[in-house]
Amino acid sequence: VVVGNVSGHGVPSALLMATARALLRQRLSLQGDLAEAFSDVNFQLAQDVGASGQFMTLIALAVNPVSGVVVWVRAGHDPAILYDPKADQFERLTGPGVALGVDTGSRYTLQHRSNLTEGSILLVGTDGIWEAENQSGERFGKERLREIIRQHADAPVDELLNAVMDAVDRFRGGCRQADDTTLVVMKQRLSSDRIVKLIPLPWRQAL
Repeated sequence: VVVGNVSGHGVPSALLMATARALLRQRLSLQGDLAEAFSDVNFQLAQDVGASGQFMTLIALAVNPVSGVVVWVRAGHDPAILYDPKADQFERLTGPGVALGVDTGSRYTLQHRSNLTEGSILLVGTDGIWEAENQSGERFGKERLREIIRQHADAPVDELLNAVMDAVDRFRGGCRQADDTTLVVMKQRLSSDRIVKLIPLPWRQAL
C-alpha cells in the first residue's frame, strides 16, 4: 500500500505524482526492498524537480497477514496508525526519511513491526483529514480520528473508512474542502490467504 502527497496544487503537482507513481511501479518490479526502491526513485525525482522546489511525501507498507508482519518506509509522510483493539492501544509507525525530490543523496530505512494481532487496524492517510477545519478554524485532529477508529474497530473496513470521511464532512460543516483527503484502511485477518497473493515478489522477500 502506497500513499503520497505532492506539494502545491494543479497540473504541476499532478504531473509529479504521475511521474513518481510510474517510477515506483517500475522500480518495485526489480529486486530489492522498499527502502532501496525509495532511494532510487528519490534520486531520479530529485534530478528532475530539485531546482523547482517541488517535492512529495510518501509512505509504503507491505503486510503479510499470515505471519503478522508489516514493513514500511517513510519519506516525510505522516506515520501510519496501528490500532490493537484487544489492548486498546494506538501506535504510530514512524521512521526517518525526508520527502522525495529534495536531495539526490537521501537514503531511506526499512522499518519492521511483527506480531500484529487478529483484528489489528492499519490506517494510512493524508493530512487533509486531520487538518480539516470547521467554521471556527478548529482542526479535526487525530484525537477525533482515533476515537472513530476505536468506536468502529469491530466493523468492516469499508464501514470504518466511511465513518471517518462522514465525520470529517460533518465537522467541516459549510466550510469548503481546502485539501485532498486520501484514506486507506486495512484490518489484520490471520486466516486470509487471498491477500498474500496480492503482494508482489520483491515486497514478499522483505517480509
